[in-house]
Amino acid sequence: MQLSDNEISILLLCTDVGLGKGGAAPLTQAEWTGVYNALISSGLEPQDILHDSSGNNLRTLGYDDEFILRVKMLMDRSMQMSLGLETLSKDGINLITIMDARYPLLFRKKLKDKTPPVLYYIGDISHANKIGIGIVGSRNVSDEGADFARRLAKQAAKEKLVVYSGGARGVDSISEYATLSSGGIAVEYVADSMYKKMKSSDATRAIMDNRLLMISDMNPRVGFIAWRAMNRNKYIYISSYGTFVVDSDYKKGGTWTGAKEALSKEYSKVFVRVNDNSQGNSELIRLGGIAYPEVRDGLKDEIMKAGTVNDSGSSNGSAGLGSSSNSDGSAGTGSSSNSDGSAGTDSSSNSDGSVGTDRSNNINYSDGLGKTNGSGIVQNTQMSIFDYKD
Repeated sequence: MQLSDNEISILLLCTDVGLGKGGAAPLTQAEWTGVYNALISSGLEPQDILHDSSGNNLRTLGYDDEFILRVKMLMDRSMQMSLGLETLSKDGINLITIMDARYPLLFRKKLKDKTPPVLYYIGDISHANKIGIGIVGSRNVSDEGADFARRLAKQAAKEKLVVYSGGARGVDSISEYATLSSGGIAVEYVADSMYKKMKSSDATRAIMDNRLLMISDMNPRVGFIAWRAMNRNKYIYISSYGTFVVDSDYKKGGTWTGAKEALSKEYSKVFVRVNDNSQGNSELIRLGGIAYPEVRDGLKDEIMKAGTVNDSGSSNGSAGLGSSSNSDGSAGTGSSSNSDGSAGTDSSSNSDGSVGTDRSNNINYSDGLGKTNGSGIVQNTQMSIFDYKD
């Protein structure tokens, strides 16, 4: 794994890889954001902390000696972290920082300064930048809901749309299994131990077949935590061009909370299965969810047409984040999409289904960083002043 000094700094500051018991606590999301903003305001970068053993840069930014000592302890474990990264890599687990051009574009665009600085993953990270749908719902799903989720996932696979899922019991696992068994691609946001998830032979086979990507915002050995499940739900919405609520309880549960947040913050278009027997579904439609009575052809057109949340985070009745698709299947962040299905960051989207690498509104590459590795992915071996906010 070849990392820039900025990426090394972020990993040392924000992860517990190679951190022994009793070591300094990694920076929280809020602390990282504060440090980042302070550095940028002063014309500095994360690497300027790595190369400043005296702590003068942080002291100049107004941080006290206690915080500077904590940062120094984090920075002084580079060898231990290197060994930890090597162990993870042998297990097939990689890390990606917000400095990397392959980092999920829609995370940066929608979460802004709440974007996780580091993600752990196993599989092909490019899948996280492809046009797709989210499928969410209750663990105790009805027979009708299960059948709906199954048919929706198969339709997505047929139209070469990625299915974003949380991998939980019920709607999540049903839709993920249907996607993979239909030859489609699934991206699972893990709220439990990634190592535990990897033990499944079906998951291992799908990862090896390049059809399943697992992503976590925490060390892969950490088990289930309730707030991680809420983050997982959020990630599904922000990654998709339309998220489908199959079954929701009324005013309780993760599905209800996640859908309400997505509607209020306009993370993506929220489709809700029409179910007169579900008070939760009916209320979500009343709150602005798009009634979706039956699975049908033209799913991609449905999620890309007028009404999509645009790239500034507001719904204006016009197609945002790409209203047409490229031939590669990638999603664009403008008004059209490319033939590859990937998202472009101008007015068209690609045909391969992946997000384009023009991220000028998110990270400012300079010093000749617009180089590729032969596969079309920008490699940032050295980062100058950067900005992942819009």
